[in-house]
Amino acid sequence: MILPKVRKFQCRCPHVSHEVSLACISELESFLRPLGLSQVRSTRLIKFSNMYTINPPSPFTLHKSRVQAKNYPSTPISHYPGVGRYCLDSYFIFHVPNGWQNVQPLDKELRAYVVSGLHQLCPQRHSLGAQRWRWAVAGFAYDYEEGVVGPASEEYLDKLCSGLL
Repeated sequence: MILPKVRKFQCRCPHVSHEVSLACISELESFLRPLGLSQVRSTRLIKFSNMYTINPPSPFTLHKSRVQAKNYPSTPISHYPGVGRYCLDSYFIFHVPNGWQNVQPLDKELRAYVVSGLHQLCPQRHSLGAQRWRWAVAGFAYDYEEGVVGPASEEYLDKLCSGLL
């Protein structure tokens, strides 16, 4: 349901950030109503677009993170409204080279991405759906709660390949 709306929106606003920042909130609300939470979404979208238009991200301008739960380093996107832990984790995982090594995401899908890769170490378990750990491929033992807990020992890799972890 959302993809047709996004495509329609892109046709109406090819220069999204500038045009949305100038949008009438009631027009945007009616456009977003079928998706639910139209008032909240339209207000946030306009606020975000205004900020993006005024201060687009630049690798030369870093902004302090507003996330309280963890000390995230400054990024070019930290100053935007709505940029919380999920967004910053995604930014580091997908945009920063080897950034996945510096995050401990709470989101289950981001965790799954961070821990994928074990199929390179034990391909016989790949088809059985065993958890795959990027950290193990990099040579480290990783715990969701603690982060990196040391080097990946032979015993750790055996347990990981056996699906015991």
